[in-house]
Amino acid sequence: MLGLAPLPRNLAAALRDARHEKPAVRASALTDLVRLARNGEIEASNELLRLLEHEPLDDLRARTAMGLADAEVHRARDALLARLENDASASVRQFAVLALGELAEPGDASVARVLVEAARDSEAPIRFQALLSLHQIKAEAAPAAILEAMTDPDPEIRRVSFRLAEAEFADSGLPELGRARARAALNGTDPAVKAAAALALAQFGDTSGEGTLIELISGRPRGVSFEDQQAAIERAGELGLEKAAVSLERRAFGGLLLRDLLAHDALLALARLGNSRARAAIVRDLSGFGFRRRTRAAEAAGRARLHEARPALEALAKASGRADPEVVKHALELLDGDAGEERA
Repeated sequence: MLGLAPLPRNLAAALRDARHEKPAVRASALTDLVRLARNGEIEASNELLRLLEHEPLDDLRARTAMGLADAEVHRARDALLARLENDASASVRQFAVLALGELAEPGDASVARVLVEAARDSEAPIRFQALLSLHQIKAEAAPAAILEAMTDPDPEIRRVSFRLAEAEFADSGLPELGRARARAALNGTDPAVKAAAALALAQFGDTSGEGTLIELISGRPRGVSFEDQQAAIERAGELGLEKAAVSLERRAFGGLLLRDLLAHDALLALARLGNSRARAAIVRDLSGFGFRRRTRAAEAAGRARLHEARPALEALAKASGRADPEVVKHALELLDGDAGEERA
């Protein structure tokens, strides 16, 4: 006979089992307490705060910290700060940092001060999470912490520091110290760190990492994510990296039996480089089979500023149900804006 999943506990049962002698029962009750606290049950959030301080098992205290964040218990701020400063368990401190990043108000100076200290902790997971949380709460110290993390001994922290820099310095531009550290990272041995450094530089118009971007587009480095490859393809189109054309063509048109998952991204990048075959393929897809195909072609035509696609886009705008009307409208607006800039 198949066993049935237990029914969710009501508040009374969850409060009772949260103090059970068996850890497995307490762990199960914790899930219900988080659900109940998320639904506004004050007694449930009170019990989570008690568990955060008094639960004897490190793993369950860590899960409680995460549960408080999931349940959006903002009054847990002080209790989480206490765990971060006093708990002997590195995993509990790590999840307290994560929860503070979720729950603290933007610009909370007291939380930011503690997170800055955590960003220099001896434990790499704590430094990693502190860096993310400083960025998340928009702390004034976040830019300096990100620049400092670019030379952290842990490669994953270095990698995430370059990716965070893209957002953190989006308005002000990457500081020269950040550029220098990103360029230095291009000479490193960790492929994920090199990829992140090249992508960060490219985001700010710096082609120092051109070789690394082309390697990413080719899919050669191991240990590099699909998302990094996708970002590299996009950057190649934005920066006009002509040297990437061969690799982009291979990804856009090379799949005979199995289509490359990034073929459309490569097609768009090629079109932005002025590749006639890619531009013709996008225009052709505007009248091709399938709602999704025509919609993606419309989005690509707009982003690549394919003025030769205007008649097909205008036909789609008049037709009902052949493509997403908002995507088609936006594509035409991009073409109009591009034409206006040229006249100016």
